[in-house]
Amino acid sequence: MRHIKHVLWSPIVIFMGILILIFGGTSALGIVWLRAQINQTAGIIKQQEHELIVIERKTRESKSKIAILHQPYNLKKALHSDFAPTKAEQVFVVEERADGSKVAKRMIRSKNGEKVVFLVGGRR
Repeated sequence: MRHIKHVLWSPIVIFMGILILIFGGTSALGIVWLRAQINQTAGIIKQQEHELIVIERKTRESKSKIAILHQPYNLKKALHSDFAPTKAEQVFVVEERADGSKVAKRMIRSKNGEKVVFLVGGRR
């Protein structure tokens, strides 16, 4: 019995016991800290998911409003009565040639009704 008491109070056993207590304590604190971090991250994720749902709902509402506004009836209401399609004579085409010169052309109708390209400016 005396021999067992002597072994239990040896410096190595005491040192190992203290090491086990320190390791167990730091492990327990690490587990508690990790659980707190997981809970905090879960809360942030829930908040961001809620914000994402709100943004998706607003996006759907905006897209439906745009779709309504782009219906032909609504587009026709928005146009003025003097609105007319672009005529060929109003279109000018500017081309840049390999030598760096620019040529402006426009479409005109000939007397027989054909569309002809007419050189407005630049070199031939």
